Order: sequence, then structure tokens, then C-alpha cells
Amino acid sequence: MDRDIEVSELLQSASDVWKFLEKQGGLDTNLYDADLVEELRVRLAISSQSSFEDVLESTSTEDFIVAFFQAVQPYVEMMSDLLCMFEKAGAKQTNKNIAISFDFGQAIPDLKFDLSYFRNYVEIWKRVSGIYLANKWDKNIIWSLDKVLKESSENIQNPNLQIWLSQYLEKKVWPDIQLPAPCSGNLDLDKTLAKVWRVWNEVVAKSSKYGKERDILRNIGFGRRDNLSESEQQILQKDQVRWPVELLAGIDLDHWPASLAKGAYLKAERISKLEPHIKLRKATRLREKLENVLIQIPKMEVEGETLVQHLQDFLQLPLWQHRYELYSIWIATQILDSLENHSIRIHQANGTLKFSFSGTHFATVDDFEPRLHIWTELRSPLKNPIGKGRLKSIQPDYSLVIDPITSPESSLLVVECKQYNKASAKNFSSALSDYARGRPNAHVVLVNYGSANQNILDRVDPEVRNRTHLIGMMRPNSIASQTEFKNLIKGTLPQSATSRKDQSVFSSLIEGGRAILRWGDTPQDLDLHLRVETITDTYSICYFNKGNMTTKPWAVLHEDILSGNGVEIIEIAQWVKGKYYFAVHNYSGDASLSKCHVTFTITSGEQELQFKCPSSGEGKWWSVLIIDTSINQWEVINKIVESP
Repeated sequence: MDRDIEVSELLQSASDVWKFLEKQGGLDTNLYDADLVEELRVRLAISSQSSFEDVLESTSTEDFIVAFFQAVQPYVEMMSDLLCMFEKAGAKQTNKNIAISFDFGQAIPDLKFDLSYFRNYVEIWKRVSGIYLANKWDKNIIWSLDKVLKESSENIQNPNLQIWLSQYLEKKVWPDIQLPAPCSGNLDLDKTLAKVWRVWNEVVAKSSKYGKERDILRNIGFGRRDNLSESEQQILQKDQVRWPVELLAGIDLDHWPASLAKGAYLKAERISKLEPHIKLRKATRLREKLENVLIQIPKMEVEGETLVQHLQDFLQLPLWQHRYELYSIWIATQILDSLENHSIRIHQANGTLKFSFSGTHFATVDDFEPRLHIWTELRSPLKNPIGKGRLKSIQPDYSLVIDPITSPESSLLVVECKQYNKASAKNFSSALSDYARGRPNAHVVLVNYGSANQNILDRVDPEVRNRTHLIGMMRPNSIASQTEFKNLIKGTLPQSATSRKDQSVFSSLIEGGRAILRWGDTPQDLDLHLRVETITDTYSICYFNKGNMTTKPWAVLHEDILSGNGVEIIEIAQWVKGKYYFAVHNYSGDASLSKCHVTFTITSGEQELQFKCPSSGEGKWWSVLIIDTSINQWEVINKIVESP
């Protein structure tokens, strides 16, 4: 008997499937997969008082497998983010098919494959775990996506896209070139573009199945089908519900694949080149338009026997067996996203990108002075650690360090990854205490896949408490947690690692300038302050002394906002020789500066620099920047303090 048929016959109930998952899927329901059980309970509406196994007796096989695929969807998103990171590493190193190696240490065998193999894994994961989505496409939805992304410009920079379009439009064939999803550099927009790109990939894949020549699809879509081969008849019958051949032929006739590909790439490329504040606004607007189209897609049902087959395929993937380690590796993508505006080199040796759980120099950020290095499992000594299992050293998952790398004092930021469904107060607080003690100058952030109560921080060693942070629900599609993590990394890189890019922003201060403060609903009253110190005088420009443009120091505050959602501007007609101190005062104090979205922008001529208020620190003042015009130098403070 065929093994697949044999397994299908054994999985006749949800209870059978669960036992199969425990045995063949290697589930650890007492620890790492406890959150999976909770997810299944929610999706199957099983109360905490009910026995999980008993309720499965009355649950259909189809409903249970669909719930399982929904519960593991975050792993699919992790794979997509990792693929994007690997592809960028390959592109920057001019090695499009780099090898990827995971050294898990201990007694776990290494896992190694090349980029094309990994890309194939991702496609299987998407197809299998996403089977429950079963979107049913129609012409209106398809063209709505194109309308949002439509671009008239012909200035295409991507060489692979140029070749693809040439083969598609001029040679009238389905190109063999694989195009990655377009990237704008904005994390949220790129995730939505990835969704759209999966649609594009599926259209191309389904269309090209009928034959390499595009005319074959049109002949089948608009002509007779009596002369189709048996294999072509099978393809037609299988895809006719979700992707009717008439739909595919119709949108191909109007060149939808070329139009959407060109529009998506051009839009992403254009946004990637914008200034940060404009980039965020444009990216957010485009993402909202695309999401509004995607939510209109109708769904369709799937057959149980097909789901069983997909379940078998899913569990046989090597990366499913290493899903616990996958989470820690995914966090690397979030660290890189936090540094997206900098020049990052992901290191590889002899064409292999290696993740080692015994220590790896993962990446270097070149435009910091001194340079910033990202290490995995960087070991350093520690006397009397309190965490269970630690003896005389610490070895956090990720360390952001400057030279000399081997010195514990060189660590600027430490990231530890946990994959608990429910946070362990003792375990988490001990890790935070040990890492902060072992890295005396570093901020330490612990991220957890499941929830994490902030009260755990009360158990951290008081001497290091102000340098420790805890983020729960850090997983794909948890935008709030990902944003907090991103802001934390940006806010805790101290001035000793000031960007070289920033140092050259105001190379010339001949023209005047503007200091602009923006914030949301809270705090209600923030005040922008400027103090100018010359050899003979000191001047203050703020709400009680707004200044003017006709007398020294030729600067004025235009408006004092008292009710939130504010924009305060200090305009500088001309610079005087001296020091300019810029700070922000939380006058109303009705919300913490570290919990609010506050930005400060300084401009001079066509030059502009923007800062975001740090997400850590106590005090009513945000000390931002000092510019010394007498020697044409400036210094970033970017700290929340008690007094400026």
C-alpha cells in the first residue's frame, strides 16, 4: 500500500491527527509548543476547563488541520523575512546563490543548503500552511492591485526585471527568471508588498503551467479544449476553481503581470530614495491602499484529503524539525530592520552565510564611528551568575559591539531570545540581571515569543534595572512589539557610536535653518527650547521668550502649542558664532516622553536630519543636539534627562 494512502486512512479524526502530530511532528507541548496548544484552543473554541483530547473527538479532521495551519502561520512569516535577509546578503556579496549553514551546537546535526533550496522551502511552507486562506480571485480584485501600483515611468533600474519584461513582452514567453518581492526599506510596506508579490508569483506559476509560450494560455482560455492532453486537462481541472483559465488568459491579454511587476518595483524604488519623514508618510499611504484591496478577497473551502497530504508535506520539511531555533535566527532580521538606514555587511565565508550557536561575527555596520559589529553567541566572563545553567560566563543570543570586540565594556546592546508561551519571572529576570552585569555599558533587551509581564523587571538587580528591557509577543505581524524593539535599538545606541553620515549632514552652515518639533495626542504640552551661547552673551528662545528675526541671535519660535498633535518651529534667519543647544521640555507631564511618538527635525538649506525620542529614560527633558558653529561641529545627545 502507498505510504501516503496509508497515512490518510489512519487520520480519520482530529484525535488521530493530533497523535500523528505529536509523534511525527515532534511536538513538545510541555515547553516550546505550549503556545501552539493555546492557539489551537482559541481557534477551536476549546475552553481552558475542557480536556483538549476529549474535545478533539467531536472536531472534524478538516477543521483541526485548518486550525493547525493557522496556528503555525507565524513560522511561515519568519521564513519569508529570513529569505528576504538571505537574498539581500547574496545580492550585496554578488553571490546570488549563497549557501546557508546552521550550526545548532550540542548533539543536533548541522543543517546546510543553498539559497535556491531555501527559497523552495519557503514556497512549500507558504503553499502548505497557507492552504486554509484559499483566496478566490476575480478580475476586479486583480486589477485593483494594479491600479494602486500603476506607474507610467519607463525608468526601470532593476536588471532582472528588465530582462523579465523583455522576454514577457517581446518574446511572448513566461520567463524562467525568479524575481524577489520589491523592497522599499519600510518594514510594514515591504510585508504588504510581499503579500501582493505572492499573488503575482501565483498568477505567473499557474499561467506558465500550460506552456512556456504565452499564446498557449490564450488559446486554452479563449478557444476549444477538446484537443488538450491528459496532463493539461488535469491542470485545468485542479486550478479551475481558484484560478479559472479564462481569468488568467484575460489578464495576460492585457499584460497584467508586466504592469504589476513594473509598478511594484518602481513604487518601492521611488519610496526607498525619499527622506525619512516623507518616506514614512508615502509608505504608510501605499500600504493602506493595498491592504484595503486585499481584505476584499473572498475565501473558498478546501478538501480534507488534500489537507492531510499537505500536512504530511509540511512535517517532512527539515526546517520544521528546527522551528525552535528558527525564532532566534528570525530576530536577526528584526535587528537589521532596525538599522535599515545604515550600510550593513552580512558576513559570509567562502560563499556560506553561517549561523553558529557557538559564536559568529554576523554583520558589520560600516557607517558608524567606531564601526558597529553584530555577533551571535558572543561569550564573555561573569563572576557568580545567578541564572540557572550559567557557570562563569554569559553568552547572549545577539551582541551589538564596537572595537575592541572582546572587551565586555564594548557592548552597546544585548538581545536575548526566549520562546515561552508564558514568561518565567525567575528565568527572565535572572538573564537580564546577568547580562547587564556582564556587559556594564550595554542596554539589555529580552524578547519573548509569548507574553511577558513588565512586572518581571521589578525582580531585576536594582543596580542594572535602568538598562534592562522586556518585550513580549515579539513575533511576525505583532507590529506594536516589532516597532517597540526597533525604537529601542535606535534609542539605546549612545553617542559614542554617532553615525558618520550624521557627522557630514551640516558640512556648511552658511544659510539659516529650522528646528521642528512634532508629536501626537500626548503629552498635551511639549515645548521646544533653543539656547544660544556666544563668547559674550546667552540667549533663550522658547514659549516665554519667542525671539525675533531682526535682532541677535536672529531666531524666533512661531507658535506655542498647548493641546497635543503639535508642531512647534524655531526659525533661524542666520547662524551666529557659538553653541546652539536644542532640547524639548515635557511641560504638561501627562505622559512619559519615552512612551510617545515625538520627533525633532533640524534643517539648513537643503540639508535635513531627524531624531526620534528615545524609548527609554526618565525625566521631563529630551536633550537632543548641540551645534557649535564656531568650529562647524555638532554633537548628538538624544537622551531623556531630568534637566537639559
